[in-house]
Amino acid sequence: MGLLADRPSTDEILASVRETKLRLAAEMDFSIARIIEDARKRQSQSGHPVLSPTRPLSATRSNRQGASS
Repeated sequence: MGLLADRPSTDEILASVRETKLRLAAEMDFSIARIIEDARKRQSQSGHPVLSPTRPLSATRSNRQGASS
């Protein structure tokens, strides 16, 4: 195992992730619908299992709101 100094810093990794997200969003004209459609297409073509939440998102949000009250 290499030294910590041999690994890219978290800041460099985050910058790379953010650049990739911005590039992909620009390719889809920053359209949420197109971004989601593209992501689902790439997921189905990946051959990897895709996990889905067991509860609808609205139920999760209402549970969080109820917990903070």
